[in-house]
Amino acid sequence: MKKRMLYPLMLVFGLGFLVSCGGNDDQPGETSKYVGQWDMVSLQYEGSYKAYQGNELLDEGEFAGQAKDITMVWEFLANEVKATGGFNMTMEYGWTPGVEFTYPVAAATYEGSWSVDGSKMTFHFKTGEVSEANIISETEDTLVLSLPQTLKQSGFGGENVFTMVNTMTLKRK
Repeated sequence: MKKRMLYPLMLVFGLGFLVSCGGNDDQPGETSKYVGQWDMVSLQYEGSYKAYQGNELLDEGEFAGQAKDITMVWEFLANEVKATGGFNMTMEYGWTPGVEFTYPVAAATYEGSWSVDGSKMTFHFKTGEVSEANIISETEDTLVLSLPQTLKQSGFGGENVFTMVNTMTLKRK
C-alpha cells in the first residue's frame, strides 16, 4: 500500500504541467478572438499509470478526477499567456473504487507564448515545456480544450508514467 500512495503524489507534481504535449500545424489561426481573461471553470482528467522500479513493472491502473474550488484565471494577450491561481485536484483510482483523494494545487503560475493553428492551441511556457491542446468547442464566451499528455516522473528509485486526457473549460470574464 505504501508504494501505491507514492503514485498520487507523483501525479500531483506532474499535473503542474497540465498542458503537456507538443506539435504544430502549418496554417496559423485567428488569435484575437481569444485575447482577454478567462476563468477556468472546469478541469476533468482521466487516464492510466504504470509504476516501474528499474525495468520491473510494480503496479498499473486507471484514474479519473476533476478540479474543485477553482481560482485559476488564464490571460491571453496578443502573443503571451499567463495562468495564475489554483484548485483542489480530486482523484479516484481503480484500486480504490469509491474513495476520492484530494490534492491542492495552490499558487500556480504558468507563463509563456501561445498560438492557434486550425483546431490546435499551442503553448510555449517559459519553463521550456511545449503543450498542445485540441480546441473541442468555442463560442464568444466559452472555450473547451482537450489536453492529451504523457508525464514521466522519477523519484524514490523508480519511475511513474501517466497517460491522460485533461478537458478544461474556460469562460470569458
